[in-house]
Amino acid sequence: MNDQSILDPVEHHRLMADMESVCQTANVPPQYIHHSMGEWCKEGEIDWVRNFHQYREKKAGLVLHGRDHPANRCMSICGALLRNFIDARLVQVNTLTDQSKKDELPNPTVMIIQNLYIHTTGKAMTSWQIQTIYDILISRMTANRPTVMYVESMSSLASAYGPVFHDHLVTNYIVV
Repeated sequence: MNDQSILDPVEHHRLMADMESVCQTANVPPQYIHHSMGEWCKEGEIDWVRNFHQYREKKAGLVLHGRDHPANRCMSICGALLRNFIDARLVQVNTLTDQSKKDELPNPTVMIIQNLYIHTTGKAMTSWQIQTIYDILISRMTANRPTVMYVESMSSLASAYGPVFHDHLVTNYIVV
C-alpha cells in the first residue's frame, strides 16, 4: 500500500485534526481515510461513491456480494465517504441487533453493515434478529439514509433470511 495520503491539507484540515475521533466514531482505521478505495473496491462500488448523491435519490443503498475482501471493501467505502464529508459508519450485524434492543441505534447518513450475511455452519440468526435488521433497513430507506451491506451469497441469503428480505435488497439496492 502506498504510504502517501490523498488527503488535501487545506480541504481536509478539520478531518486530519480530528482523525482519531472520526475513526473511532466511524469504526474504521485511518489508512482507509488516507488512501484511495481503488486498491480494494470494484468499479461498481467506486461509481456508487463518486455518484453518491444521484444514487441516493434512486436507490436505498448498495449491496456488495462475493468473497473478495469484504471487510477491506467496506472500510474503503467508509473512508471515501468520510473524505467527502459524509457521515458514514461501519457496524457489524450483531452489534446492530444488540443496539436495537437497547434503543441505541446509530443514525449516520450512510450505515455500512460489513457482515449482513456470511454463510456459517454454526448458529444462524434468529427470526427476531432478521426482522430487526429488516425493520432497520426499511426505516433507513424511508428516511433517505443509504445503507451499504456485504452479503457473501445472495441465493444463500434468500434461504437463510427469506424471500421477502432478499427481494427487498434486489429491488431497492444496487447489487454489485
